Amino acid sequence: MESPEYVQTSLAAAITLGLIPGRFRRDARLTGLNLLLTYADGCMGRCAYCGLARGRELPPKAERTFIRVRWPAYPLAELIERAKGLGGQLKRACVSMITHRRAFADMNTVVRALRAELPLPISVLISPTMLPEPRQMLAEARAHDLGAHTHLFSFFPEAGTALAACPQPLYGQYRRVQLARYLINQGLARTERMAFNRAGQVANFGVGEVDEIIAEGTAFMTSGCPGEDGQVACNRPFGNERPSQPLRNYPFPPEVEDIALIRWQLREGLAE
Repeated sequence: MESPEYVQTSLAAAITLGLIPGRFRRDARLTGLNLLLTYADGCMGRCAYCGLARGRELPPKAERTFIRVRWPAYPLAELIERAKGLGGQLKRACVSMITHRRAFADMNTVVRALRAELPLPISVLISPTMLPEPRQMLAEARAHDLGAHTHLFSFFPEAGTALAACPQPLYGQYRRVQLARYLINQGLARTERMAFNRAGQVANFGVGEVDEIIAEGTAFMTSGCPGEDGQVACNRPFGNERPSQPLRNYPFPPEVEDIALIRWQLREGLAE
């Protein structure tokens, strides 16, 4: 079961497409179809944080996870047919490469198949080392001043990886980075105008009406590629945490109780 005929998809997508039974906490709805290339010999990368890393140590017969959950493999054609049956729920598709010699060509094959069958915008997550001129592409992709937007999700320690013993960031640390990222992306603030305390934490965001932005809640929702309506389509429900934990990225607008918790979290761990 190898790409391009087969691809892996997230557990959330498998549930949404009716391939695995399950439901989402708080009736969250997945709006982005995430696909991942797959090969028998796996990813050649050794990224310290990644569940797909070549050097990851797992117990015998343990199932390999990626971003905390299983990514089962299905025929691409079946996924496309099931996606057609969801009507307008899906707003975007995303194809992720891995570090493999066949990944670039197979990614293009999968993208062409999606484009021919689904009326959705399509994104790709690239492995720079698999592309020509990777240094030039990296420089162009990282610059906010050149028009790029950044998206954020929280580190999760995958068992068996080199960073398995590292804890997730404190909620306070993550919330402050979330808010700073949102303000920069919206053109409302710049790092040079922010103030930092002796611990290197953001003490002042350099924006007068930051309280209104916190109350609005968008800064703490999942950020990602948009659908045709301009709203975030890649909302990855519960991609950062287990459903039993407080949300780090909200896949829906935060409610009044959520905003109260966020305000408390923004102060968590903040040095004097």
